[in-house]
Amino acid sequence: MARVNEKTFAESRSADWARLQELVDAAEQQRLEGRDAIRELLRLYRRAASDLAEAQTQFPGSGTVERLQLLAGRAYRVIYRQPEEHVGIMQFVLEKLPRTFRQNLGYFAVAWLTFGIGLLLGIVMVALEESWAQVTLPRAAIDSVEHGKLWTDFVTLLPPSLVSAGVFYNNAIVCLTAFALGLTLGVGTFYVLFMNGLVLGSAASLCWRYGLLDQLGAFVVGHGVLELSAIMLAGAGGLMLGDALARPGPYRRLDALRVRARDAAVLVVAAIPFLAEAGFIEGYISPGEVLVPAKYLLGILTGALMYAYLFTAGRRR
Repeated sequence: MARVNEKTFAESRSADWARLQELVDAAEQQRLEGRDAIRELLRLYRRAASDLAEAQTQFPGSGTVERLQLLAGRAYRVIYRQPEEHVGIMQFVLEKLPRTFRQNLGYFAVAWLTFGIGLLLGIVMVALEESWAQVTLPRAAIDSVEHGKLWTDFVTLLPPSLVSAGVFYNNAIVCLTAFALGLTLGVGTFYVLFMNGLVLGSAASLCWRYGLLDQLGAFVVGHGVLELSAIMLAGAGGLMLGDALARPGPYRRLDALRVRARDAAVLVVAAIPFLAEAGFIEGYISPGEVLVPAKYLLGILTGALMYAYLFTAGRRR
């Protein structure tokens, strides 16, 4: 029996495959209606599965096999999927959110690593040459430190509620930016995380030069763990989007992005309550006259509680 040509094989079945893809798209968007459409979907799925088996035998490792694997896989999922279970708020908070975090822990670690590289570079650059601070820090902040004051001192002149709202808003913008820039194959997300580390490292090193590092630490430590962790969560979500686009595997890039976007969005949602808590602490406690050891204790306790929740909640016995 003569070996079938791959091009001829694909052309002879392309109409059925295209129709199956239309039906799968409609089913995924819950627009598939009528028994006739369902029967046609089942018939074309069985035919595509048969074509896949034949293609794997005749053309192993070919583009035709890859196309059929994706198409048959999508059709299988829409045909045999279980009805979506409604997840309540408490179930989402206590189970889905921490589990999603643990399942994607690698992205979170990479986010922290990127931030840490920027932090270390900022510390070293300004420690070796003070003028490097002008690259990352506003002139007003540098002038304030050179005169023996932190640029954060103005916070004490504003109502705590206004400070909290402003801090939450600014940090939310950073988180959403880090997440959305995942669509640049993750390059934009890496940049946001790296620059946040670079700015903090430069500020810490500059304060060290002028003997203000202890004051900066006292201001930052109470809210810093929550604030930075929230940014890393959003950054991890952005890295997930970038990874889906850069390494889609057997999927089309749009399909890979759709698969990972849900989990990525969960990480961004996870960041919101931590941002709110960090904003409250930064507005009401960080600039106040609370004893410095108490601020350090607050930062340690809130950070420990946050990570205990993320690493232990939702584990089944």
